Amino acid sequence: MFAGRMHYVGCIFMTTLLASVIIPVIMHWMWTSTGWLNKATFIQNYVSYKDHGGGMLIHVCGGIVALIGSLFLGRRLFRLEDIDGGFLTPESPASATVGYILVIYGLMAVCLPTPVYEVTHEPMNYIGLIFINNILAAAGGIITVVVLQFFFSGNLLLQYWTMLRYMQGAVAGIVTIAPGVDVYTPYVALGLGISGGILFYVIAYFMFYSALEDYANIIAAHFSCGFLGSLLPPLCGSREGFGVPHKIIIHFGWQVIGGLVISVTMIVLTVLIFFLMKILHLLRTEEDDICHQRAMATLSRGPGRKCFERLWDLKPESFFLQPGCKAHKNTNKKGLDASENKA
Repeated sequence: MFAGRMHYVGCIFMTTLLASVIIPVIMHWMWTSTGWLNKATFIQNYVSYKDHGGGMLIHVCGGIVALIGSLFLGRRLFRLEDIDGGFLTPESPASATVGYILVIYGLMAVCLPTPVYEVTHEPMNYIGLIFINNILAAAGGIITVVVLQFFFSGNLLLQYWTMLRYMQGAVAGIVTIAPGVDVYTPYVALGLGISGGILFYVIAYFMFYSALEDYANIIAAHFSCGFLGSLLPPLCGSREGFGVPHKIIIHFGWQVIGGLVISVTMIVLTVLIFFLMKILHLLRTEEDDICHQRAMATLSRGPGRKCFERLWDLKPESFFLQPGCKAHKNTNKKGLDASENKA
């Protein structure tokens, strides 16, 4: 989602810090035998933070980076006559669908058990269970988004951006079950996939009408569904001895504490990284900085608005421009004419 906007050196700097320092520390907290989240005593009960498929480590942490980055990069406005192929690329639903299928396969592979896991847990076909759960969750996410799209728009709109949203619904379903994919029954996985699809559709709707630029719906599919999924293993899991109801509540409390600590840590560190890049002028490319200055100059000439109104403008008649699509108009949105701009 930062492609073409972030400075190349800044992108390398941020990626290096995340991959070599921040994420390994959080991984140590959750996944190693000496991590404080992995083995602890909470309210006189032994607890362990459950994140088998990386719902918190991969999806929530990545979603936080996407959210903070979108807030720092802000708006951009560009003249249509200045747009080149890098801004409005030709649409290719087939290529995008294949790409998302590869992403889904990758997310399934992350969830597969290690030999140590299979030795230390009760004997059963964990590989088969994990694949079935992921497939059902992905199916639940896709079906939910398709149904909601048809219900609210009156048709399925089988075009580039709606096809992407359907595939993102599949990703949202998988992300929702990722933390406890090994302890859910197939029926529970299907239900959670449907729940993830609903949450994704709602958040994606708000993000579409916001000032934040997130064409890949990272915030909706990964951050929102990942955080929801991180809370569910004690409530919906059927293995690993979460115990009687009062112990389930204790394990749920530990999931909440761990999720909040990790999220706050990621937010603070990510804000510091982006703030440092902004000071060092490593945040934007020159082209994106020009587009951003145009947007800020345009907004400064308009009437003052409150913070919430600046971030979210939910009016259906708002103008928009989608890369890869011709300007168009329908019952919910208006396209841009060739002479108009977007902030």
